[in-house]
Amino acid sequence: MKLAFAFLLILFLAFSGYHLTFRRFRLPFLARPFYVTGSEFLFLGLLLGPLFLNVLDREAQKDLFFLHAFLLGWIGLIFGFQFEMGKLRRFPRGFVLAAITEGAVSFVLIYAAIQLTALSLPGAGHVVRVVDALVLGAVGACTAQTGVALVASEHGPKFGKLVLFLRCVSSIGPLIPLVGFGLFFSFGNVSANSWLSGIGNGLIILLASCLGVLLLIFLFLREPRQESELILLLLSTVTMGGGLSSVLGMSPLFFTFLLGILLVNMCREKERFYQILISVEKPAYVLLLVLLGANWRLISVWVPMLAVVYCVYRGMAKVGAGVVASRIAGIERERLPGLSGLGLLHQGGLSLAMVLDFQQGFPGGGAFWVVSMVLIGVLLNDVMGLFFAERLLRNALS
Repeated sequence: MKLAFAFLLILFLAFSGYHLTFRRFRLPFLARPFYVTGSEFLFLGLLLGPLFLNVLDREAQKDLFFLHAFLLGWIGLIFGFQFEMGKLRRFPRGFVLAAITEGAVSFVLIYAAIQLTALSLPGAGHVVRVVDALVLGAVGACTAQTGVALVASEHGPKFGKLVLFLRCVSSIGPLIPLVGFGLFFSFGNVSANSWLSGIGNGLIILLASCLGVLLLIFLFLREPRQESELILLLLSTVTMGGGLSSVLGMSPLFFTFLLGILLVNMCREKERFYQILISVEKPAYVLLLVLLGANWRLISVWVPMLAVVYCVYRGMAKVGAGVVASRIAGIERERLPGLSGLGLLHQGGLSLAMVLDFQQGFPGGGAFWVVSMVLIGVLLNDVMGLFFAERLLRNALS
């Protein structure tokens, strides 16, 4: 009975709560990023979790594993639909290459900074696992368009190429971090003695599974379908993809991301699929925040301090990667500022989905540290991201 109540409660919060947020009211500067990004639902999830009301206790969260897989599958499918080749050609080639480079460089820099810090502190190397550093690097490399969208919307198209560049990086930049995260999630436990054959077999199974699901979709779409039938097909696809990847020990987020890329580039109903997917994007994001808030554990006073250090590492990495990306995009020809990385500090929903996926796949004490650090970091980056994005874009006008 408690499980049913918890399930219905979080669904009610997801589908009704998003109407009260993501709106542009006139709020104080520091309050805008929290309200517009829905960060208040993190605290609502914390209130419902084991630390307070205990509605979403640990047993309930284990029993709601199917909901986690479905949610991650839906988010992965949405992100995969961003990689339609026809639409990517609308960006200048230099921008696309710069976006991919920015994500990869940020990933490597954050991971290296965390590993070097862990090795330099006595005993920290035994606490910080390789997988923790990889996840923090992948999550930190992700970028959202929130700050850029909030500031740019107030001034129209005055920013020109700079806003186009930042939006391109925000959309495409997480590609390498997500692929790295998904591959490690799926094949990180392969034995060192047979890693080559293990990874090879795993990739074959992964691709064959994606193609198998894709074939079933194409068989269903042999005849024209109504909107209700497409909705049912999408629900079945996400359920099958999330469940199949979980059974195979792979990341539901990564599995459906690959499936989304195949669908958007090979399916004639891609536009109708995308409209259905995007119509549930905000409720899915709210649900993601509530579930992560319920998993939030303030287990040590060191967590906020480490979160601040993590934000500093991430900020330095994003600025450095932004310098490299700006030069690749043609800084002199396009007149892009070298510190364009200051507009890339917001993390967004994909990074939170990766954290939830990580916690489900690698449970344990280390996961609680990572989740707590990232959640505090996301809140800090919401404020810093808006502040620095506003300064960057306003300086571009002068």
